[in-house]
Amino acid sequence: MEQVKCTVPKALTKRIGLVLVMLVSLVLILVTQNISFGAEVVFVNAPRETWPKEKLTLGTEARLRYESLHNFNFLGYGNSVPVGKKRDDILLGRLRVGVNYKFSERLRASLWGYQANAWDFSIPLKTFKNPIFGMEDQPFEDRLELYKAYIEVRLLDKLKLKVGRQRLDYGDFRTFGLCNWTNTGPYLWDAVKLSYDFNRGDFIDIFYGRTKINDSKKFSLNHRHAFNGVGMYSSFKLPFLKATIEPFFSYKGDNTDKYSGEKGGEGRLNEYYIGARIWGRDFYNFDYDFWFSKEFGRRGPDGIDAYAYHLLVGYNFKNLWAKPRLSLEFTYSSGDDDPDDGDHKTFDVGYGVWGSWYGNQWSFFRWRNFQDLQTNLELWPVKGVHVVLGLHNYWLAKREDAWYLNPHLYRDPKGDSGRKVGETFDVTVNVNLSKVFPNASLLKGHFLSATYGHFFPSEVPQNMADEESGANWFYIQWGFKRSWKIL
Repeated sequence: MEQVKCTVPKALTKRIGLVLVMLVSLVLILVTQNISFGAEVVFVNAPRETWPKEKLTLGTEARLRYESLHNFNFLGYGNSVPVGKKRDDILLGRLRVGVNYKFSERLRASLWGYQANAWDFSIPLKTFKNPIFGMEDQPFEDRLELYKAYIEVRLLDKLKLKVGRQRLDYGDFRTFGLCNWTNTGPYLWDAVKLSYDFNRGDFIDIFYGRTKINDSKKFSLNHRHAFNGVGMYSSFKLPFLKATIEPFFSYKGDNTDKYSGEKGGEGRLNEYYIGARIWGRDFYNFDYDFWFSKEFGRRGPDGIDAYAYHLLVGYNFKNLWAKPRLSLEFTYSSGDDDPDDGDHKTFDVGYGVWGSWYGNQWSFFRWRNFQDLQTNLELWPVKGVHVVLGLHNYWLAKREDAWYLNPHLYRDPKGDSGRKVGETFDVTVNVNLSKVFPNASLLKGHFLSATYGHFFPSEVPQNMADEESGANWFYIQWGFKRSWKIL
């Protein structure tokens, strides 16, 4: 990997300073008004599902989000946007409703459905038709679909078998996880999963299944799946290091002979991933997280030789006002330095979440051929308030590979368009209304969140998209999540 100088331009520093002053002023106002908020930290772990105590529960999850994208959309940047408007104002809504029933301490079932809609979206959904699948596969709309539909059997006290439609969320969602930021996923699974839980929270899960295609016009049980998958994820405590290690393996395949090779020809998809994550939380006030995945196999006629890794180090200033947490992250996913040699070196995300947990909701990347040096400052000024300031510096891993905002438009096989993509700075505030108003029972389960961010373009968008202007992104979201015990 070539070394890259990571410097912040003076003009960017001035802009960030101005935003910091404005944000601190806002936080001080909130504190003096005795308002409290609450939210999730940047450091994230998927929760381990436990056997329910209740016999029968009803549940619902709802959300409504307004997004404003200025000077870009999901398919392009600036004046080179190929479809839709370069300023897109979108309203996204999603409703999940379901029932959970425990027949006994050995058998339980869950049945949930969902509806997802996108209004005022300038890009027609037919634009997202996947030529390999022969149908839409997009993250915006799905109508009257299955969210969960499974039966779980406790074979032994620590051994369980789950069969049916389910989420497979593990670790920091980079290896397996449903992208909850988007309206429809990916990935939802129709799978068989065998789980064994050891003491201290250690576990091993193995599963086989197929992933759902998100076509808004067709019910998912009436058409093909996207990929065939096999996976293993495990987690073990390392007490002598006060750490947790999580080895994993997965296979991602498709028997459709439509995957093109760099030298021509077509074939099937057979991707394999092996790797591990090791992390520690609040170790002498430090957080750390290291994740690595190696990808190999074949994509059509081409051999696969790719990899990705993520590093995070954070420190918690517990004795200071607002309990600030400062963290530094670096994410790398390999690119292809020769698009015509028959070797596929661009990392594919596999079954993981490619952006939403890491401040990349902008959709400028699909975790392919990029480097991201990220700094986060998190504040909890009063009970429940969580403010995140994020600064990203983006580069292509290989200048001969594409900028994966749109690989068909933004690729320079000669590498003359440069490597630096640009910087983003954003501010996020999340609100737990039940903590803001603890005595208001009607607000239990309600959440608000908002982000504003600005993108400062560098040589890649300037050369490939012929655009020197920056971009802005804003969203505000209301969410609701509750469950009710019936029996």
